[in-house]
Amino acid sequence: MQPSPTTVLDRRDWRSVINVAENQFDAVTKHRKNSVPAALGQAKRRDMEPHDSDQSKKSSHKLTDPELWWAKYGEHYEGRDWTRYRGLIAEFVTHGREPPLLDVGCGYGFVLECARRFGIAAVGLEASETARQRCNILQPLVDVRAWTGGEKLPLGTATVGGVVINEFVDHITMDANRLLFSEIQRTLKPGGLVIVKSPSKYNRFDDDLGHVSFFSPTEFREFMRSFSFEIINQPYVVQPIFGETRLGSWAMRRVVKYWKPEKWAARIDLIARKPL
Repeated sequence: MQPSPTTVLDRRDWRSVINVAENQFDAVTKHRKNSVPAALGQAKRRDMEPHDSDQSKKSSHKLTDPELWWAKYGEHYEGRDWTRYRGLIAEFVTHGREPPLLDVGCGYGFVLECARRFGIAAVGLEASETARQRCNILQPLVDVRAWTGGEKLPLGTATVGGVVINEFVDHITMDANRLLFSEIQRTLKPGGLVIVKSPSKYNRFDDDLGHVSFFSPTEFREFMRSFSFEIINQPYVVQPIFGETRLGSWAMRRVVKYWKPEKWAARIDLIARKPL
């Protein structure tokens, strides 16, 4: 039986396709670096390098104040509702053992409302008073509490069944992250689940000014293991180097079928658990 044209391409020419993808990635990276205003360029590029974010060295353009961040980005959450977050709850139900669920950096409380709709007890922690007030309006039946990164979690030892950290670890310093995951280890029940969603430090399409800590997928996996968490899953999510068209997405799927370079990773998303 003769191989199909697609099979021949996969076997003979995939390396040339990868070279095209690398050239495209380098071009995107160069464009993004050159598009940063001159006054911010050095600080912006420095923040994308693998390092602990030093509180004293943050550049002034960073939105480290939660109220300022919500003032700038809050509009992106208008029009959303709890249905957008059913996938997160599904992951908790699939891999978790029991409630309650803790949502760290819960924002407007969509994950909390989604959990409530499916009968899962949940508590949310949020630093921004503006976000908490909006949460109380949109989701009046959920439990949202004031808490700031760098503080201990206001929960007892071994009282939580799972933790969701959705787009948050990159908004606090490395020291605050170390304390946070130490506290998560303390508050989780044996077998408790941790679900983390966050962009990779290599993600050149992410320009959130609130990001101050940066992990690669490998660095974050080892970071979690340093707190004795067992890794369940860490999917490889590639950046849209060829664009977000159907053709561009198809091309990247073909490339990463053979090669998954870490510098192309868009995310560090991970599911882990505390040992029994």
